[in-house]
Amino acid sequence: MTQHMKHYITYLSIVLIFFLYTDSFSFAGADTLILAQSSSSKGILNSLFGAEDSKPPDIELDEEFDGVVVYTEKLYISGHVTDSGTVKALIINETPAEAAPGRSIMFSHLAALREGKNIITIEARDDAGNIAKKDITVIRENPQLSKLPKEVFEKRMRLAVYPFDQKGIVSETSSIFMDLLTLALQDQQRFQLVERISLDRALEEQKLSLSQVIDRNAALTVGKMMSAQAIITGSIVKMDAGIEIVGRMIDTETSEIVATEKLYSAREGIPGMSFLAQALAVRFHNHIPMLGGIVVDRKGDSIFTSLGEGDASKNTRVMIYRDNSTGSAVLGHGRITQVSADMSKAEMIQGSPDAIRKLDWVIVQ
Repeated sequence: MTQHMKHYITYLSIVLIFFLYTDSFSFAGADTLILAQSSSSKGILNSLFGAEDSKPPDIELDEEFDGVVVYTEKLYISGHVTDSGTVKALIINETPAEAAPGRSIMFSHLAALREGKNIITIEARDDAGNIAKKDITVIRENPQLSKLPKEVFEKRMRLAVYPFDQKGIVSETSSIFMDLLTLALQDQQRFQLVERISLDRALEEQKLSLSQVIDRNAALTVGKMMSAQAIITGSIVKMDAGIEIVGRMIDTETSEIVATEKLYSAREGIPGMSFLAQALAVRFHNHIPMLGGIVVDRKGDSIFTSLGEGDASKNTRVMIYRDNSTGSAVLGHGRITQVSADMSKAEMIQGSPDAIRKLDWVIVQ
Protein backbone atom coordinates (compact mmCIF):
# COMPACT_ATOMS: atom_id res chain seq x y z
CA MET A 1 0.00 0.00 0.00
CA THR A 2 1.45 3.42 -0.95
CA GLN A 3 2.04 6.13 1.60
CA HIS A 4 -0.57 8.25 -0.19
CA MET A 5 -3.20 5.51 0.22
CA LYS A 6 -2.43 5.14 3.96
CA HIS A 7 -2.91 8.86 4.52
CA TYR A 8 -6.18 8.71 2.58
CA ILE A 9 -7.58 5.84 4.71
CA THR A 10 -6.53 7.60 7.93
CA TYR A 11 -8.29 10.75 6.75
CA LEU A 12 -11.51 8.85 5.97
CA SER A 13 -11.44 7.14 9.38
CA ILE A 14 -11.11 10.48 11.17
CA VAL A 15 -13.96 11.98 9.13
CA LEU A 16 -16.19 8.94 9.76
CA ILE A 17 -15.61 9.04 13.51
CA PHE A 18 -16.30 12.79 13.53
CA PHE A 19 -19.57 12.25 11.69
CA LEU A 20 -20.67 9.45 14.04
CA TYR A 21 -19.94 11.38 17.22
CA THR A 22 -21.74 14.54 16.17
CA ASP A 23 -25.50 14.86 15.99
CA SER A 24 -25.32 16.39 12.52
CA PHE A 25 -22.86 17.30 9.84
CA SER A 26 -22.82 19.08 6.50
CA PHE A 27 -20.77 18.91 3.38
CA ALA A 28 -20.76 21.81 0.96
CA GLY A 29 -19.89 21.24 -2.64
CA ALA A 30 -19.83 23.64 -5.56
CA ASP A 31 -23.57 23.36 -6.26
CA THR A 32 -25.06 21.36 -3.31
CA LEU A 33 -25.42 21.39 0.45
CA ILE A 34 -25.92 17.97 2.08
CA LEU A 35 -27.31 17.95 5.68
CA ALA A 36 -27.48 14.64 7.59
CA GLN A 37 -28.68 13.76 11.07
CA SER A 38 -27.07 10.90 13.02
CA SER A 39 -29.75 9.25 15.24
CA SER A 40 -27.85 6.13 16.28
CA SER A 41 -24.18 6.96 16.27
CA LYS A 42 -23.39 4.62 19.09
CA GLY A 43 -25.19 1.75 17.40
CA ILE A 44 -23.24 2.30 14.17
CA LEU A 45 -19.93 2.47 16.01
CA ASN A 46 -20.81 -0.69 17.91
CA SER A 47 -21.50 -2.54 14.69
CA LEU A 48 -18.27 -1.27 13.14
CA PHE A 49 -15.95 -1.91 16.05
CA GLY A 50 -17.59 -5.02 17.56
CA ALA A 51 -19.07 -3.60 20.78
CA GLU A 52 -22.06 -5.66 21.98
CA ASP A 53 -25.04 -5.42 24.32
CA SER A 54 -24.06 -7.58 27.28
CA LYS A 55 -26.93 -6.75 29.65
CA PRO A 56 -29.63 -9.45 29.96
CA PRO A 57 -33.35 -8.60 30.02
CA ASP A 58 -35.02 -7.62 33.29
CA ILE A 59 -37.82 -9.94 34.51
CA GLU A 60 -40.38 -8.57 36.95
CA LEU A 61 -43.38 -10.49 38.30
CA ASP A 62 -46.64 -8.77 39.20
CA GLU A 63 -46.53 -10.39 42.64
CA GLU A 64 -44.13 -12.32 44.84
CA PHE A 65 -44.55 -16.09 44.63
CA ASP A 66 -41.36 -17.51 46.10
CA GLY A 67 -42.22 -19.98 48.86
CA VAL A 68 -45.98 -19.49 48.54
CA VAL A 69 -48.33 -22.40 49.27
CA VAL A 70 -51.16 -23.10 46.81
CA TYR A 71 -53.88 -25.74 46.50
CA THR A 72 -54.49 -26.01 42.77
CA GLU A 73 -52.96 -28.03 39.95
CA LYS A 74 -51.95 -24.85 38.14
CA LEU A 75 -50.56 -21.45 39.09
CA TYR A 76 -51.28 -18.18 37.27
CA ILE A 77 -48.10 -16.15 36.75
CA SER A 78 -47.92 -12.71 35.15
CA GLY A 79 -45.38 -9.94 34.78
CA HIS A 80 -43.32 -8.04 32.24
CA VAL A 81 -39.86 -8.20 30.69
CA THR A 82 -37.83 -5.18 29.55
CA ASP A 83 -34.59 -4.89 27.59
CA SER A 84 -32.50 -2.16 25.97
CA GLY A 85 -32.81 -4.10 22.74
CA THR A 86 -35.60 -6.52 21.86
CA VAL A 87 -36.90 -9.39 23.97
CA LYS A 88 -37.02 -12.19 21.43
CA ALA A 89 -38.24 -15.14 23.50
CA LEU A 90 -39.84 -15.88 26.86
CA ILE A 91 -39.91 -19.45 28.15
CA ILE A 92 -41.58 -20.68 31.35
CA ASN A 93 -40.66 -24.22 32.42
CA GLU A 94 -39.58 -25.02 28.86
CA THR A 95 -42.92 -23.79 27.46
CA PRO A 96 -42.83 -20.69 25.22
CA ALA A 97 -45.06 -17.93 26.58
CA GLU A 98 -47.34 -16.20 24.12
CA ALA A 99 -45.87 -12.73 23.85
CA ALA A 100 -44.89 -10.61 20.84
CA PRO A 101 -41.20 -9.54 20.68
CA GLY A 102 -40.48 -6.03 21.89
CA ARG A 103 -38.49 -3.86 24.26
CA SER A 104 -41.15 -4.24 26.95
CA ILE A 105 -43.55 -7.17 26.91
CA MET A 106 -46.34 -8.32 29.22
CA PHE A 107 -46.89 -12.00 29.81
CA SER A 108 -49.22 -14.38 31.65
CA HIS A 109 -49.01 -18.14 32.03
CA LEU A 110 -50.65 -21.09 33.79
CA ALA A 111 -47.85 -23.28 35.12
CA ALA A 112 -48.62 -26.92 35.93
CA LEU A 113 -47.82 -28.01 39.50
CA ARG A 114 -47.24 -31.35 41.15
CA GLU A 115 -47.81 -32.02 44.83
CA GLY A 116 -44.98 -30.79 47.02
CA LYS A 117 -42.15 -28.49 46.01
CA ASN A 118 -42.16 -26.98 42.50
CA ILE A 119 -39.44 -24.86 40.93
CA ILE A 120 -40.71 -22.64 38.12
CA THR A 121 -38.04 -21.22 35.80
CA ILE A 122 -38.72 -18.09 33.76
CA GLU A 123 -36.19 -17.45 31.00
CA ALA A 124 -35.98 -14.39 28.73
CA ARG A 125 -33.66 -13.91 25.73
CA ASP A 126 -32.91 -10.73 23.83
CA ASP A 127 -31.78 -10.14 20.24
CA ALA A 128 -28.12 -9.90 21.36
CA GLY A 129 -28.24 -13.43 22.76
CA ASN A 130 -28.29 -12.41 26.44
CA ILE A 131 -30.29 -14.68 28.74
CA ALA A 132 -31.98 -13.81 32.04
CA LYS A 133 -33.42 -16.45 34.39
CA LYS A 134 -35.65 -16.21 37.43
CA ASP A 135 -36.54 -19.22 39.57
CA ILE A 136 -39.47 -19.25 41.98
CA THR A 137 -40.37 -22.00 44.44
CA VAL A 138 -44.03 -22.91 44.97
CA ILE A 139 -45.42 -25.52 47.37
CA ARG A 140 -48.58 -27.29 46.26
CA GLU A 141 -50.67 -28.91 48.97
CA ASN A 142 -53.67 -31.10 48.30
CA PRO A 143 -56.64 -30.30 50.58
CA GLN A 144 -58.18 -33.64 49.43
CA LEU A 145 -61.70 -32.28 49.11
CA SER A 146 -62.96 -35.61 47.82
CA LYS A 147 -62.11 -37.23 51.19
CA LEU A 148 -64.33 -34.87 53.17
CA PRO A 149 -67.55 -36.33 54.57
CA LYS A 150 -70.31 -36.09 51.98
CA GLU A 151 -72.48 -34.03 54.34
CA VAL A 152 -69.69 -31.44 54.61
CA PHE A 153 -68.59 -31.42 50.98
CA GLU A 154 -72.15 -30.79 49.79
CA LYS A 155 -72.40 -27.68 51.99
CA ARG A 156 -69.29 -25.90 50.71
CA MET A 157 -69.71 -22.28 49.59
CA ARG A 158 -72.42 -21.75 46.98
CA LEU A 159 -71.59 -19.30 44.16
CA ALA A 160 -73.63 -17.61 41.46
CA VAL A 161 -71.64 -16.56 38.37
CA TYR A 162 -72.93 -13.52 36.49
CA PRO A 163 -71.93 -12.18 33.07
CA PHE A 164 -69.01 -9.73 33.10
CA ASP A 165 -69.84 -6.33 31.68
CA GLN A 166 -68.01 -5.03 28.63
CA LYS A 167 -68.19 -1.26 28.26
CA GLY A 168 -71.24 -1.26 30.51
CA ILE A 169 -73.24 -3.87 28.63
CA VAL A 170 -73.57 -7.65 28.48
CA SER A 171 -72.01 -8.56 25.14
CA GLU A 172 -71.74 -11.92 23.43
CA THR A 173 -68.15 -12.11 24.70
CA SER A 174 -69.22 -11.56 28.32
CA SER A 175 -71.92 -14.23 28.08
CA ILE A 176 -69.38 -16.69 26.67
CA PHE A 177 -66.95 -15.86 29.47
CA MET A 178 -69.68 -16.45 32.06
CA ASP A 179 -70.21 -20.00 30.76
CA LEU A 180 -66.46 -20.69 30.51
CA LEU A 181 -65.87 -19.46 34.06
CA THR A 182 -68.71 -21.62 35.39
CA LEU A 183 -67.14 -24.69 33.77
CA ALA A 184 -63.67 -23.79 35.10
CA LEU A 185 -65.00 -23.39 38.64
CA GLN A 186 -66.81 -26.72 38.40
CA ASP A 187 -63.54 -28.38 37.39
CA GLN A 188 -61.88 -26.99 40.54
CA GLN A 189 -64.60 -28.60 42.71
CA ARG A 190 -63.94 -26.00 45.38
CA PHE A 191 -67.36 -24.31 45.21
CA GLN A 192 -70.97 -25.24 44.53
CA LEU A 193 -72.28 -23.46 41.44
CA VAL A 194 -75.79 -22.18 40.95
CA GLU A 195 -77.20 -23.62 37.72
CA ARG A 196 -77.94 -21.26 34.85
CA ILE A 197 -81.60 -22.30 34.86
CA SER A 198 -81.91 -21.18 38.50
CA LEU A 199 -80.45 -17.80 37.56
CA ASP A 200 -82.91 -17.42 34.67
CA ARG A 201 -85.84 -18.24 36.95
CA ALA A 202 -84.71 -15.74 39.58
CA LEU A 203 -84.34 -13.04 36.95
CA GLU A 204 -87.78 -13.80 35.57
CA GLU A 205 -89.30 -13.59 39.04
CA GLN A 206 -87.67 -10.21 39.61
CA LYS A 207 -88.56 -9.09 36.08
CA LEU A 208 -84.91 -8.41 35.34
CA SER A 209 -82.82 -9.07 32.27
CA LEU A 210 -79.36 -10.63 32.34
CA SER A 211 -77.82 -7.24 31.56
CA GLN A 212 -79.48 -5.67 34.62
CA VAL A 213 -77.55 -7.83 37.09
CA ILE A 214 -74.52 -5.72 36.24
CA ASP A 215 -75.99 -3.45 38.92
CA ARG A 216 -74.51 -4.57 42.23
CA ASN A 217 -77.70 -4.25 44.29
CA ALA A 218 -79.73 -6.23 41.77
CA ALA A 219 -76.99 -8.85 41.58
CA LEU A 220 -76.95 -9.32 45.35
CA THR A 221 -80.76 -9.51 45.53
CA VAL A 222 -80.89 -12.22 42.89
CA GLY A 223 -77.99 -14.03 44.55
CA LYS A 224 -79.84 -14.22 47.87
CA MET A 225 -82.92 -15.56 46.09
CA MET A 226 -80.83 -18.46 44.81
CA SER A 227 -79.31 -19.11 48.27
CA ALA A 228 -75.88 -18.14 46.98
CA GLN A 229 -73.40 -17.16 49.70
CA ALA A 230 -71.40 -15.16 47.16
CA ILE A 231 -71.65 -13.92 43.60
CA ILE A 232 -68.93 -13.51 40.99
CA THR A 233 -69.03 -10.57 38.65
CA GLY A 234 -66.58 -8.24 36.93
CA SER A 235 -65.57 -6.59 33.69
CA ILE A 236 -63.84 -7.42 30.41
CA VAL A 237 -61.51 -4.92 28.73
CA LYS A 238 -60.14 -5.49 25.24
CA MET A 239 -56.64 -4.06 24.94
CA ASP A 240 -54.41 -3.37 21.94
CA ALA A 241 -52.56 -6.61 22.61
CA GLY A 242 -54.90 -8.97 24.43
CA ILE A 243 -57.69 -9.04 27.01
CA GLU A 244 -57.85 -7.93 30.64
CA ILE A 245 -60.31 -9.38 33.15
CA VAL A 246 -61.24 -7.90 36.53
CA GLY A 247 -63.16 -10.43 38.63
CA ARG A 248 -64.82 -9.83 41.99
CA MET A 249 -66.34 -12.24 44.52
CA ILE A 250 -68.94 -10.50 46.71
CA ASP A 251 -70.52 -11.89 49.89
CA THR A 252 -74.33 -11.71 49.53
CA GLU A 253 -74.89 -11.38 53.27
CA THR A 254 -72.41 -8.61 54.09
CA SER A 255 -72.11 -7.08 50.55
CA GLU A 256 -68.34 -7.02 51.10
CA ILE A 257 -65.89 -7.87 48.35
CA VAL A 258 -64.29 -11.17 49.34
CA ALA A 259 -61.67 -11.21 46.57
CA THR A 260 -60.64 -9.13 43.57
CA GLU A 261 -58.47 -10.49 40.78
CA LYS A 262 -57.02 -8.68 37.75
CA LEU A 263 -55.76 -10.97 34.99
CA TYR A 264 -54.34 -10.56 31.49
CA SER A 265 -54.00 -12.69 28.36
CA ALA A 266 -52.18 -11.89 25.12
CA ARG A 267 -54.54 -14.26 23.34
CA GLU A 268 -57.87 -13.06 21.99
CA GLY A 269 -61.19 -14.71 21.18
CA ILE A 270 -62.24 -18.03 22.68
CA PRO A 271 -58.64 -19.16 23.46
CA GLY A 272 -58.04 -15.99 25.47
CA MET A 273 -61.40 -16.25 27.24
CA SER A 274 -60.81 -19.91 28.11
CA PHE A 275 -57.34 -19.15 29.52
CA LEU A 276 -58.66 -16.31 31.65
CA ALA A 277 -61.60 -18.37 32.93
CA GLN A 278 -59.23 -21.13 34.10
CA ALA A 279 -56.87 -18.59 35.62
CA LEU A 280 -59.66 -16.81 37.50
CA ALA A 281 -61.03 -20.10 38.86
CA VAL A 282 -57.53 -20.99 40.10
CA ARG A 283 -57.10 -17.58 41.75
CA PHE A 284 -60.43 -17.72 43.58
CA HIS A 285 -59.70 -21.27 44.77
CA ASN A 286 -56.30 -20.26 46.17
CA HIS A 287 -57.75 -17.11 47.73
CA ILE A 288 -60.29 -19.13 49.74
CA PRO A 289 -58.92 -22.67 50.09
CA MET A 290 -61.13 -25.16 51.94
CA LEU A 291 -58.76 -25.70 54.87
CA GLY A 292 -59.65 -27.39 58.12
CA GLY A 293 -58.79 -27.38 61.82
CA ILE A 294 -60.44 -28.09 65.16
CA VAL A 295 -62.45 -26.27 67.80
CA VAL A 296 -60.11 -25.44 70.68
CA ASP A 297 -62.66 -23.69 72.92
CA ARG A 298 -66.14 -22.21 73.09
CA LYS A 299 -67.40 -19.25 75.12
CA GLY A 300 -71.02 -18.32 74.65
CA ASP A 301 -71.69 -17.79 70.95
CA SER A 302 -67.96 -17.54 70.19
CA ILE A 303 -66.01 -20.47 68.79
CA PHE A 304 -62.19 -20.51 69.00
CA THR A 305 -60.49 -22.58 66.30
CA SER A 306 -57.01 -23.70 65.28
CA LEU A 307 -57.35 -21.90 61.94
CA GLY A 308 -54.76 -19.13 61.94
CA GLU A 309 -53.31 -16.60 59.53
CA GLY A 310 -52.74 -18.30 56.21
CA ASP A 311 -55.67 -20.66 56.80
CA ALA A 312 -58.47 -18.11 56.92
CA SER A 313 -59.10 -14.38 57.17
CA LYS A 314 -61.59 -12.07 58.81
CA ASN A 315 -65.21 -12.56 57.62
CA THR A 316 -64.42 -16.03 56.25
CA ARG A 317 -67.35 -18.45 56.56
CA VAL A 318 -66.66 -21.71 58.40
CA MET A 319 -68.55 -24.95 59.06
CA ILE A 320 -68.34 -26.88 62.31
CA TYR A 321 -68.97 -30.60 62.08
CA ARG A 322 -68.54 -33.85 63.98
CA ASP A 323 -67.26 -37.02 62.35
CA ASN A 324 -67.39 -40.27 64.31
CA SER A 325 -68.29 -43.93 63.99
CA THR A 326 -72.01 -43.16 63.72
CA GLY A 327 -71.51 -40.78 60.80
CA SER A 328 -70.94 -37.12 60.10
CA ALA A 329 -73.13 -34.14 60.89
CA VAL A 330 -72.76 -30.40 60.27
CA LEU A 331 -73.39 -28.72 63.64
CA GLY A 332 -73.49 -25.12 62.49
CA HIS A 333 -71.93 -22.27 60.56
CA GLY A 334 -69.87 -19.35 61.77
CA ARG A 335 -68.07 -16.27 60.50
CA ILE A 336 -64.52 -15.47 61.61
CA THR A 337 -64.23 -12.15 63.42
CA GLN A 338 -60.61 -12.25 64.63
CA VAL A 339 -57.48 -14.00 63.37
CA SER A 340 -54.08 -14.40 65.00
CA ALA A 341 -50.98 -16.33 64.00
CA ASP A 342 -52.24 -19.75 65.10
CA MET A 343 -55.91 -19.42 66.00
CA SER A 344 -59.12 -17.55 65.19
CA LYS A 345 -62.41 -16.53 66.75
CA ALA A 346 -65.73 -17.11 64.98
CA GLU A 347 -69.28 -16.07 65.83
CA MET A 348 -72.09 -18.53 65.16
CA ILE A 349 -74.48 -17.43 62.40
CA GLN A 350 -76.41 -20.67 62.09
CA GLY A 351 -76.89 -23.56 64.51
CA SER A 352 -76.74 -23.83 68.30
CA PRO A 353 -73.44 -22.95 70.02
CA ASP A 354 -74.39 -25.38 72.81
CA ALA A 355 -74.00 -28.26 70.36
CA ILE A 356 -70.33 -27.41 69.75
CA ARG A 357 -67.61 -29.19 71.74
CA LYS A 358 -63.83 -29.03 71.88
CA LEU A 359 -62.11 -31.07 69.17
CA ASP A 360 -65.07 -30.81 66.79
CA TRP A 361 -63.89 -30.21 63.24
CA VAL A 362 -64.00 -26.78 61.64
CA ILE A 363 -63.46 -26.06 57.96
CA VAL A 364 -63.57 -23.02 55.68
CA GLN A 365 -66.87 -23.13 53.85
